[in-house]
Amino acid sequence: MKNSENKVRKTIMRRVYYAYLLRMIGQPLSIQVCLLSLSLLWLTQLISIPAIMHNLLVIPVGRVPGYVWEALTGTEFIVLLVLGVIMMTALSLRVTLRFHKPIATVVG
Repeated sequence: MKNSENKVRKTIMRRVYYAYLLRMIGQPLSIQVCLLSLSLLWLTQLISIPAIMHNLLVIPVGRVPGYVWEALTGTEFIVLLVLGVIMMTALSLRVTLRFHKPIATVVG
């Protein structure tokens, strides 16, 4: 009798954990953070961040906007697309954080 009760309890709790996990994953905040993280990771694979930082430090301060413009106009389309996804996700994340209400959790 005790064994079957434990088995039923484990099955029910497993389903509760799955439901909670799906509820957390389905949050817009979770999706946006995941998309932003993956986009940033992909961007680091497409461009060399240390080389860009080195180039920014070498050029005179007055020529930084021109350098950035030349770098953006001379890059591949996929890099521009990833940068666009990062900017749009960051902006939407800002709006989401402003109106975010955490999920109520039951303690006890």
